[in-house]
Order: sequence, then structure tokens, then C-alpha cells
Amino acid sequence: MNLVLSFLIVFTIEGVVFGKPEIKPFPDNALNLIRLKEKSIEAYKANLYKGISLANLLEGVEFKGHIANLYAIIIGEKDTVVASLSEIMYPWNFSEVIYATEREIIVPAGLKDKIRPKRDKIARIIFAEDNYPVRIVDNPAKLVVKRGIPRTEKKDNSNMYAPYITLKYGEKNWKITEKILRALRKVDIERVIYGYHRGFHGKCIYSGVPMRDIINKFRINVKHPQRTVIHVKAPDGYTVVFSWYELMNSKKSDLYIIADKVDGNPLLRGEGKFRLIAHGDFFADRSVRSVEEIIIEEVKF
Repeated sequence: MNLVLSFLIVFTIEGVVFGKPEIKPFPDNALNLIRLKEKSIEAYKANLYKGISLANLLEGVEFKGHIANLYAIIIGEKDTVVASLSEIMYPWNFSEVIYATEREIIVPAGLKDKIRPKRDKIARIIFAEDNYPVRIVDNPAKLVVKRGIPRTEKKDNSNMYAPYITLKYGEKNWKITEKILRALRKVDIERVIYGYHRGFHGKCIYSGVPMRDIINKFRINVKHPQRTVIHVKAPDGYTVVFSWYELMNSKKSDLYIIADKVDGNPLLRGEGKFRLIAHGDFFADRSVRSVEEIIIEEVKF
């Protein structure tokens, strides 16, 4: 057994939180099971992980700010990755991000006479929804919570209509117009909308283009995707944040769209020309009305 696991696993939460909480996931309390095909040329290299939802571990932490505009830097023994706090706290299935405490190799039936199943005690944070398992953090020691772009309050919020979206990365800017979106793949999403404090909002079908396809349209290749976040901003200054992998390397990437129609009709003027629909989230906090800017930022650790 790993020396750390032989007594207790502890990692700290820092940044825009109250106090300096310590998280203590006990291996005996591991509740979630996920199967993960890891990066390997060996056909049988997949593991069954037993662990605890990271959302459950963070349940008692008080954050300074709105979850939709916070992200986490997860620092481990060798690796450091970025995740939006929403992809940890807002998923429909809490097993999407887990703190694994045990793993067992999955042996196909035809190889059971050649390979003996192996079970290990580990300390590892895993993002099960990533298409390619690059966000794996062994022996996590610290989780630093940071705020996205601060909300800039405007004196006059009467005009919430943005006729186009400005996409920014470094010194480069691109204009996203209706004409550009018409040429891209469309996705329809039946959305049951909940608000974090206001309950059921309604049900409708939004049509739009996945954000991944929009970013790929402009051939944006970030240097360090594991430390990149994407901010989405409205004219009134309301801002939310995503991780790069959440939008670009996820089984749920098609669930985050820039919509221009609802139930087959143009959006209501109060929703703007374009609206972000975050159908991968249980809550609607990141479904930004009247999207004005999408800003791609590589975070400095």
C-alpha cells in the first residue's frame, strides 16, 4: 500500500474560498465506480476505478463567488490541470469527476487465463468524460480555486442585444456572425432549464452550433490545453468560465452550443442574437443570454 494511503489522504483547498479547508477522502468510503480506457497500445489496458465524487468532497467548501465563474487548478505529484468548478459541481452525474482510491485492471474473458487481475490502492483525480484521458492527477496535494473574468457592471443595462460575437485569443480577434454559423454543423437540444435558486424555468428546443466547432473553425490551437480556460461574456458583464478540455475534449462537447433559434424561431430579443446553452450542466447558470465575447486564456500557474 502506498505510504500516503496507509494512514490518511489529505489535500487542501485554497484561493477564493473561506478559510483553508482540508479534504480527507477515506478509501473505505469510496462510493463511485467508473471504467476508464487509459492511453495505451495494449488492448486490455483499462481499469475499473473506485472512488468518491469530487463534488461530494467539496460539498462543505464555501466559495467566494458564483460557481459558474470559478475554476480550479488541481496540483498533483507530477501533473497540474485546470477544471471549471461547474464541471465538478454541476454535472447531471456526479461520477464524472472522481477522487479514486482504488483501481483494478479489467481483463477480457479471453485473457483471464494469462493475466491475473491486479488491484491497487491509489490517490488519483480522474475526469471520466474526457475523450482522451489526459486530465489524470496522481497524489493530488492542492486545489486552488480562482475567479474568472470579473463581472463589469454597466450603468445602463437596457440594451442587452449583441449583434455578433467577438472571439479572442491572445492578440487575435475574430467576428462570429450569423453567416458563419449557418455554414457549420447544427445541433438541436431539448432543454429543461433549472436555475440554481429559482427552480424550474421551462422546456424548449434550442438549435445552434457546438462551441467546439466554432473554435475549430478558426483553427485555434492553444499551447497548453491542460491550463486553458474559456470565458463567455454578456453585454451586462455577466461572465462564466469553462475549461478547454470540457468544451474541446469531452463526451459532452456537443451539449455546449451557441444557439440562434428556439423551437424553430429566432431567439427573443431578451435572449440576444446568440445564446449559450450549457446542456451539460444540471443548472442553467452558464446558459448565457446575448453572448458578446468568447475569450480563450492560458492560465499562469
